[in-house]
Amino acid sequence: MYTGTRTQLDQALHLLADANEETAREAWEHLWKVSHPYLLRYLSAWLHNPDDREDVAQDCFLRVWAFRDRFRSQGEQAWFAFLRRTAYRCMIDMRRRLVRETLSLDDLDEPEATEIADTADWLAAAMLADELYFAADILWLGLDTHIPPRMHQVHLLAAQLYYLHRKPWQEVVRLLCTVGVRLDRHTLDTWLTHPGVLRHL
Repeated sequence: MYTGTRTQLDQALHLLADANEETAREAWEHLWKVSHPYLLRYLSAWLHNPDDREDVAQDCFLRVWAFRDRFRSQGEQAWFAFLRRTAYRCMIDMRRRLVRETLSLDDLDEPEATEIADTADWLAAAMLADELYFAADILWLGLDTHIPPRMHQVHLLAAQLYYLHRKPWQEVVRLLCTVGVRLDRHTLDTWLTHPGVLRHL
């Protein structure tokens, strides 16, 4: 039960490992309500896809609940640091599952499966790092967060062709058309004058 002697967050942290499951669940639900927005902001620096961020946040809190009996409150700052560490592990696990499901290890001999599983772990970390670099591009270049990474690359390619390789705008449009990107002069001009694109160059 909450009292008025501490902040609600601090109380919830102390009650999370309570032997009474109802009390612990009440504390856990309060921690979710208070910490969920913070966790999504943290994950946005790593994961571009909002569905992935939500999945990781939920996985993170499920782990908190599963191991609540081991939890000991060390203050609010320590709680948020703990959340970040747990969320990072959840991100790695999510990417690992994705890679392993794609590779399908069921029909392989154990030594070969182990080797491929190790490769999957490396790929998972690499995928996460790639998303981090993409998030850094969004932060530092001011790129549009609502378009996919491929379109960011197309924008930058168009600018490189125009500014660095001195291609006329008609040639840029023609070249991009060969990779399935159709645009007119106005759209191209919008790309070429975007501050983030210019900063990239």
